[in-house]
Amino acid sequence: MNEELIKPAPGLSVRLEDGSGFLPAAGKLLPLTSYWRRRIGDGDAELGTDQERDAAIAQRLADTEAPAPAGATKKAKE
Repeated sequence: MNEELIKPAPGLSVRLEDGSGFLPAAGKLLPLTSYWRRRIGDGDAELGTDQERDAAIAQRLADTEAPAPAGATKKAKE
């Protein structure tokens, strides 16, 4: 399932589908499930632009490809 950048409508707080918290104001990459389609249809949430979505995907990739902190590597056993 493709992910979309989903943002709360201005001035609203929208619960995440799993109830673990609220959708950040800047939005979050999430699968476009029936839950989110209903929130969008009700006007509680909106889709980000293609450019915003692409930037969020690029940021996620950059975060996962970040090098490990210095000293975090294990030494090989002798």
